[in-house]
Amino acid sequence: MIKDITGNKYGNLTVLRYSRTYKYKSRWICKCECGNEVEVLGGNLKSGHTKSCGCLIKKLHLSRKDIVGNKYGMLTVISYSRTNKKTAMWICACDCGNQTEVSGGHLKSGDTKSCGCLKSTKSYREDFTNKKFGFLTAISFSVFRKGHTYWNCVCDCGNHKIVDAGNLKSGHTTSCGCYKKTKGTTHNMSRTRFYRIWRHIIRRCFDVKAKCYYRYGGRGITVCDRWLESFENFRDDMLEEYNRVVKDTPNCQIDRIDNDGNYEPSNCRWVSVKVNVNNRVNIPKNRMLNKGQVTKIREMYKTGNFSQQSIADEFNASRESIKSIVNYKSYKDIK
Repeated sequence: MIKDITGNKYGNLTVLRYSRTYKYKSRWICKCECGNEVEVLGGNLKSGHTKSCGCLIKKLHLSRKDIVGNKYGMLTVISYSRTNKKTAMWICACDCGNQTEVSGGHLKSGDTKSCGCLKSTKSYREDFTNKKFGFLTAISFSVFRKGHTYWNCVCDCGNHKIVDAGNLKSGHTTSCGCYKKTKGTTHNMSRTRFYRIWRHIIRRCFDVKAKCYYRYGGRGITVCDRWLESFENFRDDMLEEYNRVVKDTPNCQIDRIDNDGNYEPSNCRWVSVKVNVNNRVNIPKNRMLNKGQVTKIREMYKTGNFSQQSIADEFNASRESIKSIVNYKSYKDIK
């Protein structure tokens, strides 16, 4: 039910009668003290948001203080422009010759002192020539663009780069990019074949999921503590010989002289693929299993208490063989 507010006065408005309801909001016809009639939302009347037909704002604009001719910083007010959201806007001429529109509040508070040229001039006056910022040395002013000053800089590595003055002062930019590339680098060989060989010998000895783990870690073969500690130690021990052998044998491989020994400097050498294969212990990877073993493997796996690797270790078979058996990809005739 709509509460009747006929006859009530809100500011300069007196409610004459109910008008209509639009989108669940009541509207009322009101008469202003200036004589105009206007339709107003009941909520706006009660909250004080609307106090007149609009004449109060017009009077406010007419009574605004005229600041034409006043000078604020480098700006001289030429004329009144418009009102934007109850804020008077003024046309001003800058000492540099440009004209700009500025709110009266910004002029009086000192927030705006020029058309924008003062900012660029001030930034340019802050001379960075020959000043050093990290690895960069500013050598000359470059350009002023979109409110930012840029300087030509030379990096310690010899590269040239144009950098924002703000980034130089804040420390956000300290090099041409070379520092970021080298930061945290230890040996710079992580993408080389030599590095991958080191990773692979560790994996085949310690990762039970490795394809050839049963030939290495599964037999008790391990890697010496020195090589486990860091790649640099492996590099210092083996790189010189690797570089000598790889010239004649591009696909050379690391080989253990004693096939039952560990990966360590005294037991490793670089050889061709043929020599490495001839020195390999022949371990049956996919030996034949009888019907009873296949059935037991599948039963053990179905219980969920045994992993494929643990079953492979018990039956002296590869994990790939066990996987093929439990998925019925091999020994399909045995149910």
